[in-house]
This record gives sequence, structure tokens and C-alpha cells, in this order.
Amino acid sequence: MNKRIIYEMKGLYRDDFRVMGYEFGEGKESLCIVGNSRGNGA
Repeated sequence: MNKRIIYEMKGLYRDDFRVMGYEFGEGKESLCIVGNSRGNGA
């Protein structure tokens, strides 16, 4: 399994924002995106 940066955005006041991805297996290519949700739910 290989870990790599899929997307990176420079932050002004914080660390850079990075979306990490993992590559593994063989055969037909597929994609799964998992994200977190934050906030007050309003």
C-alpha cells in the first residue's frame, strides 16, 4: 500500500491542508472518498 497526497492547499495561518490517498491492489480501478464533517449541525 502506498500513501500519497491527492490534493494540497496552502494555508495562511495554519498548516497546509492535505487530502491523503492510498493505492493498493490490482485489477479494475476504483475510488472511495471518505471525509469528516464538522460544525454545529445548523
